[in-house]
Amino acid sequence: MVDARLNRADLSNTDLTKSKFDGSTLTNVTMTDALCHETHMPRVTLTGSHLIRVSFVKAVLQSSQLDRITASNVDFSDARLAGMNFADSELTAVKFAGADLRAANFTNTTLSDVDFTGAVLSSKYCIFCP
Repeated sequence: MVDARLNRADLSNTDLTKSKFDGSTLTNVTMTDALCHETHMPRVTLTGSHLIRVSFVKAVLQSSQLDRITASNVDFSDARLAGMNFADSELTAVKFAGADLRAANFTNTTLSDVDFTGAVLSSKYCIFCP
């Protein structure tokens, strides 16, 4: 689904493991209980989406837009998230363990019970990194 355009799609209970969404726009998408392990999603727009119990373990999402999202119990462990935009989002019980978050943007983002254990963070390039 390279360069796909989905608005208000419900991708709940889907297994998107190793799928490719390069450059796709998925705005206001709902994802609950979805698997996105090793999904290749660079330069993807997920603006305004709702993510609940989604696993992006080892996914590639660098330079993507996840601004204005609501995420709860989402796992980004070991994911490549350099240059990600999480601005104006609410992240609760989100796991970034071992993730690459260099140059990520967390401006005006509410972080609650977020795990950054072993994540690669660079305050020089990461905007509002914890």
